[in-house]
Amino acid sequence: MIEALADTIAATLAETWLRQYRTAEMLMGADGTFSFLKMNTRLQVEHGVTEEITGVDLVEAQIRSSAGEHLEAILPAKLERSGHAVQARVTRKTRSDFILRRGRSRFFGHHTVTASA
Repeated sequence: MIEALADTIAATLAETWLRQYRTAEMLMGADGTFSFLKMNTRLQVEHGVTEEITGVDLVEAQIRSSAGEHLEAILPAKLERSGHAVQARVTRKTRSDFILRRGRSRFFGHHTVTASA
């Protein structure tokens, strides 16, 4: 499934005139199909997750690309993934109106998710 998503994104981005690093956001439907959501010409805050599982320093790669190096000289032809990475953002919101608040949080809860086969 990830390979299909990567192929879809690569094909979509190849159709643009932009030749620098970009991030694409896609949505996956319940039926497993992907829909294009948006594209950014900058790194996303989640880029650290990609760096962790690919071993590619995306900040360095973006600087090199901006300096004129071709993508083929910066990235391997096929990126290999290794392991898993998760990034979480903790925010403090009131239960009644879900407005962000400053101050100390007195409650933190989490849910356990069991992967299905």
